[in-house]
Amino acid sequence: MNRIWNMEEARQLILELYGPEQMELARPSLSSVVERRDQANILWHSTRTVLGTLKRYAKSRPLFTMAWSSDNRERTRYWVNERKAQAYVTALVQSLHSLSDIFAHGLYFGLALNKLPEALEKERHINGSRVRDRLTAPDLAALKT
Repeated sequence: MNRIWNMEEARQLILELYGPEQMELARPSLSSVVERRDQANILWHSTRTVLGTLKRYAKSRPLFTMAWSSDNRERTRYWVNERKAQAYVTALVQSLHSLSDIFAHGLYFGLALNKLPEALEKERHINGSRVRDRLTAPDLAALKT
């Protein structure tokens, strides 16, 4: 079944199962998922645009002549687009990488894993593997209200 995550339904379920205090703990992660997805989408399209510009440069003449051209405007244009591509790719990778931690936080608080006897002491210790370990904990069934 191909189903898009319904954010409002997720919020409602957290409220129903665990109450408003738990929802307040989960809220930042739920919002961040949407924000990071949108940011990654913008960065993806910007990256493609700049890489397309660099590809057109490469088709017009060898990159070596573009990068070391005696025409200062042409050389600057090439270098600026190369730096833009580097910046967009770096930002895109960082944005995608952060999604796993954001999902881990959303699951941790959305499923009230912080109420387990072996809850993590510090929020910074929440990550995908630790959340996975807690999802298989025998105490998990006791969290339902």
